[in-house]
Amino acid sequence: MRTVSRIICMTGKQRAAGFTLVELVVLMVVIGIMVAIAVPNIGSTVDAYQVTTAAGELATDLRLVVQESVSQEMEHRIEFDTVGNRYTVHLIRDDGSRTQIKSVEISNQVRLTGTAFTDNRLVFGRQGRPSEDGDIILTSEFGRVRTISVDESGRVAEAD
Repeated sequence: MRTVSRIICMTGKQRAAGFTLVELVVLMVVIGIMVAIAVPNIGSTVDAYQVTTAAGELATDLRLVVQESVSQEMEHRIEFDTVGNRYTVHLIRDDGSRTQIKSVEISNQVRLTGTAFTDNRLVFGRQGRPSEDGDIILTSEFGRVRTISVDESGRVAEAD
């Protein structure tokens, strides 16, 4: 059988090693307060990550379309569907026919809230220049906004 080690207090009395019930309760209260403070911050961080990731993927696809337009010397069109929360990339052939290259559904936690393009369409010409400049706006479920801008040269940029 093991013996409990004894601690000699400053008063000279011996005391069993360990924690009292009061010390354990105080520790649990402190941990509870720390968790209560940390949980809302985690939600905000996840929300920011989701909208930033969705914006990054869209910006990458736009840059790829610019490069493909130049390398293939063919027009590409991107159609933004704000109701369906998706965008679709089409290759436009010389005869006017189009081929769908890619269709992307944006995450459920992020909404495609609007674009500044006529009919929510953006066409990149053979030199990679867009038909017009403008913005695409993504909004997270907690209201965080991320904007992707396309300028007249075809440069794609992201901003809060």
